[in-house]
Amino acid sequence: MRFEICHCKFTIRISFLLIISLLLMLDTTGFLSWGLLAAIIHELSHIFMMILCGRIPKKICLTAFGAEISASSEKTSYQKDCLVNLSGPAMNLLLGGLLFLLGNQTVFAQMNLALGLFNLLPIIPLDGGQVLFSLLCLYFPENTVEKILKIISFCILVPLGILGFIILFHSKWNFSLLLCSIYLMAFLLLK
Repeated sequence: MRFEICHCKFTIRISFLLIISLLLMLDTTGFLSWGLLAAIIHELSHIFMMILCGRIPKKICLTAFGAEISASSEKTSYQKDCLVNLSGPAMNLLLGGLLFLLGNQTVFAQMNLALGLFNLLPIIPLDGGQVLFSLLCLYFPENTVEKILKIISFCILVPLGILGFIILFHSKWNFSLLLCSIYLMAFLLLK
């Protein structure tokens, strides 16, 4: 499905619709709905910060693996890239923290905190990895930074995958961390 809003081309892939439909049908707890809302807030925060930094989104594509946002071709500074990448996790942490402070310790508050913290991990392609990339590029060439980040990402993903397996083994059903670790490891190896 393709459409355009304010000169921004939106694409929603069939894989996105199929995965979301399947997960919503299988989710009897309502957990996923709150997670999707937290993810939408996360991505809208990125888009809002992009606009504030002068990078107007030109294409937004929703795939089975998330949102791909392409902006105008002008390159911004690494500092602005950091702001854009930090805006999503910051909004999730702010919202989740505010809900907890107000005594509203709901699934929505927990999802926001979990999404914000997870996205701050210094793993490519997560927001934390993108921030670390931008910061390191201030001091080192990009190809050196890419090698450094692959090593850092791998050193975090291996224990994370093991933890995901332990959680799956003990819970008998919670495979989310293991699945995320496998996806990120595959992304890292195929990049």
